[in-house]
Amino acid sequence: MATQTESRSFTGQDIVSGPFGGPGGEHYSERGENLTEFHAWGTSRDGFFVVSAIQFFWDGKPGRIVGTPDDNHYKSIRFNHDERIKNMTIHAGHEQGYVDNITFETNQGHKFEVGGNGGEVHPINVGSGHWLGADGGDDFGGLRGAKGVVDRIRVYFR
Repeated sequence: MATQTESRSFTGQDIVSGPFGGPGGEHYSERGENLTEFHAWGTSRDGFFVVSAIQFFWDGKPGRIVGTPDDNHYKSIRFNHDERIKNMTIHAGHEQGYVDNITFETNQGHKFEVGGNGGEVHPINVGSGHWLGADGGDDFGGLRGAKGVVDRIRVYFR
């Protein structure tokens, strides 16, 4: 099992977007303070190209891999010390399906995209661009989140 990430309460100043996607998968929660890398994988599922797995690195240490990686469609980004998310969109089914796409750009001009073009487009309020993590959007730890692919996501920013 990968290193556990810090679990913490979010304050009123933090921005929560989502959840987006369907009700499948297993609960996950990946949160931290200093995001240094983000890894993601895509795959074909039920005729759609979707996000199959994500992984956050906090202070250089890997969090758990959420979902199932497909090494044929792998992308990663390493963030510079002062690099923040400038804008982000998540494509996902409306209370069904999967997380189809995660796209973002940083304040230093780096662009990242994984997944296909299906699902509804959800522009994310990134606040100051400090990405605090993601979870499956199920506050009760039930069956919402990721297993074979990333079924559902809720993101946190400050």
